[in-house]
Amino acid sequence: MATRNPFDIDHKSKYLREAALEANLSHPETTPTMLTCPIDSGFLKDPVITPEGFVYNKSSILKWLETKKEDPQSRKPLTAKDLQPFPELLIIVNRFVETQTNYEKLKNRLVQNARVAARQKEYTEIPDIFLCPISKTLIKTPVITAQGKVYDQEALSNFLIATGNKDETGKKLSIDDVVVFDELYQQIKVYNFYRKREVQKNQIQPSVSNGFGFFSLNFLTSWLWGTEEKKEKTSSDMTY
Repeated sequence: MATRNPFDIDHKSKYLREAALEANLSHPETTPTMLTCPIDSGFLKDPVITPEGFVYNKSSILKWLETKKEDPQSRKPLTAKDLQPFPELLIIVNRFVETQTNYEKLKNRLVQNARVAARQKEYTEIPDIFLCPISKTLIKTPVITAQGKVYDQEALSNFLIATGNKDETGKKLSIDDVVVFDELYQQIKVYNFYRKREVQKNQIQPSVSNGFGFFSLNFLTSWLWGTEEKKEKTSSDMTY
C-alpha cells in the first residue's frame, strides 16, 4: 500500500485557491488551465492529484500509466496507487461550466437580435444593439465582457485609459477582460451592406424617375412628329 504523502492536503489547498482565482479572472470564452486535464485537454470530471500536486482526469492518467510509469509533467516515477481523489475541485469546475453555459445563452440571444436588426426595413436610425454605450456611435470592432456587455474596442480602450480601468458605471474593467465578438461583427457587416444599398437606392430613384420622364417625353414627341411627317408624305403622294 502506498504511503500517503504528508503534503497532499497542502497541495490540494493551494490548487483550490489558485484554481478558484483563475476561474474568477477567466472570460467564459476561455478555458482555465487549472480546470482542465493536461492529458485530454477536457474539463476535469474525475480529478485525482499526484503527490507532487499535479491534477489529471483519473481515466486519462490511468490510461497513460498503462504504458508509461511516470508523471506526464514531472517525468518522475508514478503509479496508480499514488493518485488521490480530488472531488473538492469539481465545485469550482461545475461553477465555471455553469457560467460558461449562461454566457453562451446570452451571447446567442444577442446574435439573434443582431440578425433581426441587420435586416430591418428602414435604416434611418442605428439599432441600439450596434451602438457603443460609450461613444454612442456605430460599433466598428465589437468586444464583449464576461457579463455580456458589448463595446467598440477602440472606444473602450481609450475610455479605460482615461478612467484608470473603470467602466462607465465605475466598476473595475480592463481591456484584457473582453474578447472580440466576431459573430456580432459579421452582423454589423450585413447591416452596413443593407444600409449602404438603401442609401444608394434612395439616391438613384429620383434620378431614374427624372430620366424616365425625360425619355418618355422625348419618345412621345418623336413618335408624334414622325406620325405627322408620315401623314404629310402620304398626302403629298396621293393623286386626285
